[in-house]
Amino acid sequence: MYTINAVASLLIILPVAAGWIRYRHIQPASNPFIWWLSLGLVNELISLWANSALGTNAVNSNIFKLVSTIMILYQLHRWNPAVFRISLVYGTAMLFLLLFMGEWAFRGSLFVFFSYQAILSALLIVFVTGYFLSKRIPDAVDWLYHDAITLICMGWLIVYTSAISTQFFIFYAGPSVTAVYVPLAFSAVNLLCNLLFLYAILCLPLNIRSFLRRC
Repeated sequence: MYTINAVASLLIILPVAAGWIRYRHIQPASNPFIWWLSLGLVNELISLWANSALGTNAVNSNIFKLVSTIMILYQLHRWNPAVFRISLVYGTAMLFLLLFMGEWAFRGSLFVFFSYQAILSALLIVFVTGYFLSKRIPDAVDWLYHDAITLICMGWLIVYTSAISTQFFIFYAGPSVTAVYVPLAFSAVNLLCNLLFLYAILCLPLNIRSFLRRC
C-alpha cells in the first residue's frame, strides 16, 4: 500500500513538467499554480526521504500545509483581485503563521502532525475556492470542460474536502481500519487530482505573444 501511495503521489511530476514546459507561454496570472505544484513535488520527495530516514514526514508536511494555504489564496488573488484582495492574503498568512506557532507550542514538537492546522487550512481553502467558483461558473455547462481555472479549483475542492474527511475518519475510526483505508483514499485522490491538474495545465490560456505567434 505504501508503494502504491508513493507512486500516486509522485505522479504530480506530470503536471509539474507540463507546467514548466508551458511556463513562458501561459498568462502570468497562473504562474503561482505552477509554483504550488512544484512545491508539492518537493514536499513529496522530502516525505519519501523523511519516512525512510526519520520514520515520519510530519515536519515537512506541517510546513507545506502552512505555505500551501497562503499560495492558494495568492493564486486566487492573481486570478481575480476584485474578489480576493491582497490584504486578505496578508491577513491569512499572519493568522495561520500564529496558528502554526501556537500548535507547535501546544504539542511541544514539530515531529507530530498538526491536526488543528490541517483541518482549519482545509476548511478555509474549501470555503474560499467554493466562493470563487460561485462567482466564476457560467450557465454554459460545456465551458467547464475547457476552463483551466475552474478545473484547478475543482481539484482543490477534491483534495481539501478529502483532507477534512480523512482527519475526522482518523479521529473516529480504529487504528486497524485507518491503516488500510486512509492510504487507499490518499492514493485515489492523488491519482485523480494529478491527472486533473495535468489536463488543466494543457488548458491554461496562452499569453498574448504566444497566442499571436500561433495565429
